[in-house]
Amino acid sequence: MLTATGTPHRAAALEDVYLPSLLLDLADRVHIDAHPSDDPVTRLRAYDAEHHSALTETLAAWLDNFGDVIAASAAIHVHSNTFRYRLKRLAQVSGFDPGDPAARFEAMLHLRLTPPVARGTTSSRLTQPARHQRKEQGETEGTGP
Repeated sequence: MLTATGTPHRAAALEDVYLPSLLLDLADRVHIDAHPSDDPVTRLRAYDAEHHSALTETLAAWLDNFGDVIAASAAIHVHSNTFRYRLKRLAQVSGFDPGDPAARFEAMLHLRLTPPVARGTTSSRLTQPARHQRKEQGETEGTGP
């Protein structure tokens, strides 16, 4: 787990790595990256790649800041009015419903379990399933942390 998250520490308490390890395990089990889908995050990423926009980054910031537009806009260094415009635009482009708790949860999981396609995400975000990180580090399937 420590290798996968890039921390310099050699040991950790379970409570310090429980959530990241749970997400890595979940990503490995569902193989989310192997099955393309037509969900809001996938649509946003495709739109961002085609139009060189930052709607996925906007959604991630909004979710990470519990819907607080001021904090989220500051996190990605844009004016709050620009951020509000992007929120409206991302809902139009993707069909994401910010008022639906299930949609928010699904988007949060998707953003954390799949690597970003265009722009990067915040450094605290888990972005790659464990099997990809192990392969990048030269380890084979079934070995590693």
